Amino acid sequence: MKLRTQYVLPAICLGSAVFWSLLWVSSEWLIDHNLPLKFLPLIQLEYYAYDQRVRIGPMAPENPNLVFLGIDKTNYDGDFSEEEMKASPSLQLITTRWPWSREVWGRLIDQLSDAGARVIILDLLFHDPGTGDDYLSQALKRHPGKTVLAANISELEETGTIKKNLVWPSESIAGSRSRSMHDVGLANFWPEPDGVIRSARFQASTDIIDEPLPILATQALTKIGKGDKIPSDTLQHRFRFAGSSGDAYLPRPIYEIFVPKLWAANYENGRLFRNKIVMVGPAGNWSQDLKTTPMPGLMYGPQLHLNTLGAALSDAFIREPDPWQDILLILAGGALAWLILLHFQHPVTRFLLLLFSSLAYIGLCQIIYNQFSCMLPVVAPLLSLTTGGTLCLLHEFVGTLLEKAKTRSALEKYVSHNVVREILDGSGDFAESLGGIRKPCTMLFSDIRSFTRMSEFDDSHALVAQLNEYFTEMVECVFRYEGTLDKFIGDAVMAVWGNVRSLSPEQDAAHAVSCALDMLDSLKTLNNHWSQTGRPPLEIGIGINHGEVLAGEMGSPRRKDITVIGDAVNLASRLEGVTKQYKIPLILGENVATLVKNKFHLQTVDLIRAMGRSRPVDTFYVLGRIETPLTSQQQSSLEQYEQGVIAYRTGKFEEALQLFESASSQDAENTLARLFARRCNELSRHPPGKDWDGVYIMETK
Repeated sequence: MKLRTQYVLPAICLGSAVFWSLLWVSSEWLIDHNLPLKFLPLIQLEYYAYDQRVRIGPMAPENPNLVFLGIDKTNYDGDFSEEEMKASPSLQLITTRWPWSREVWGRLIDQLSDAGARVIILDLLFHDPGTGDDYLSQALKRHPGKTVLAANISELEETGTIKKNLVWPSESIAGSRSRSMHDVGLANFWPEPDGVIRSARFQASTDIIDEPLPILATQALTKIGKGDKIPSDTLQHRFRFAGSSGDAYLPRPIYEIFVPKLWAANYENGRLFRNKIVMVGPAGNWSQDLKTTPMPGLMYGPQLHLNTLGAALSDAFIREPDPWQDILLILAGGALAWLILLHFQHPVTRFLLLLFSSLAYIGLCQIIYNQFSCMLPVVAPLLSLTTGGTLCLLHEFVGTLLEKAKTRSALEKYVSHNVVREILDGSGDFAESLGGIRKPCTMLFSDIRSFTRMSEFDDSHALVAQLNEYFTEMVECVFRYEGTLDKFIGDAVMAVWGNVRSLSPEQDAAHAVSCALDMLDSLKTLNNHWSQTGRPPLEIGIGINHGEVLAGEMGSPRRKDITVIGDAVNLASRLEGVTKQYKIPLILGENVATLVKNKFHLQTVDLIRAMGRSRPVDTFYVLGRIETPLTSQQQSSLEQYEQGVIAYRTGKFEEALQLFESASSQDAENTLARLFARRCNELSRHPPGKDWDGVYIMETK
């Protein structure tokens, strides 16, 4: 155990931590090299843990200076009255088919700029020349530095390779690319391998042009003089979303801008847009500009841009540890598992501490995210902690089982296996009974005939070997029927049913009788084997009795046995001795016969008064199991025999003699019939006195 604590446990914990560290590093490398996410479950789980923390944790504040004008429909034909149409040329333009004349956007820029908007972002692509380009171009010139137009990097797969294409606003609107560089931003977002957008790239490097391209948010921040809020690299930056559930920056219908009464009522004649950044873009399913984020549901593309802008303005970026710090956290998980196992020994305590540590780490990660906007890895450190701890617990559990099995094997050489089972596996009931308890039990005694004479003349080594073979088979029979091997008494075997655990008196007695029959069958097999090897055959007698006994632990402080004592035990031993007198291998007491009469074919033996007992006991012989029918000759012989016993016990010896002789003639194996025939013949010639009661008195034990 000391070696296991000092070396095996830390080795398991360290091995687990190293395994998860390597898996984490390799997974990160493979995801960067475009291995499909379905092959990287560790990354999938980490994405899930990230999203849950984002949803539970605090959101970024919704910036009141950001406004979203949404294009909820592509055709407003019939939505306005003639009076409204005449009052607003822009309404006339949006009742035509999509795409609308670009004059709409020029008029929008004029109206919002005149209202005091700081920046107007058009999240729309004008890559080809179109109707109204002149008006839009002039509006841009009338309000220089006020508008950001959208560009896009598209990717097309051609002949197995990905080809990138830069979609830039038409020169008819923005002029040459070099002239419009400060007024155009990329509308792209780059989702992570699971398709979820968790971050933004404020500068996108591409091989299409030499220098990095800013995104829409970057251009807007530059125009309002917040360039210091822009990350200077081209990396992805994760950020907090605004709102309680991703519902910030909800769109206002764009048509309201062009309806004078709504412009006055809802926008205070434009004062609402003063010093605001206004995002204009799709706000309906028609555009399919819907993005998946950690927040519930889908988000419009313009909303995502506004969340990016808001995060930059409030510095709501999420930091992540460096790779080497991730590795330290994973290794720390394995170290913590080892420390818990080293300082606490109880399995339940260890398990609860591992569980508590796991929950505490999850809570700590959430707190660190909430308070410091730092997203620690969760899954790999947890797996390092839990798998290291679980493997160590499993290792010790298996070790305990092996120790227990070793102990069980050693004990079963000296104590019956069901006693060992109760000691090692049982409840407190058995332990309480060791102090002594009265209970009904079934006892079996078996003894070898003429063993004393055999031991005087036989070769001692061969005799011991033969005895060991014999005892092995007899003990197996006892264990097969869930009996307790109480003890060996020289060449005798004592077994008990019901002392350790009782199924029921009937079942205990049936098991004892079945065991006896198996013992006799096993002895026949052994005798056949011994006869072939020149060894003498053995004969045994078996007595079985049932009754109340005193069961418990008995002996001296230096040597104790779990055994049973009482009159019922003594009678079982006496019945075994009776088998010699009647030349049969098995005798049951009347209590056993009453319990098993429906499961075995029984034959009455005799009324016997054992030495030291005043009341005689009726005894029985077992012809076989009830499921094996007797032959017609055996059945007829048994019926004749039982009638003869009745006549014998009532003193009708001549009638009994005829019945016994008839029974013997029908079944040659009915040795009891022949024995009682001789006894009746003798009693007929020498009748007993009037006090004769048909009881056979045992003169020896």
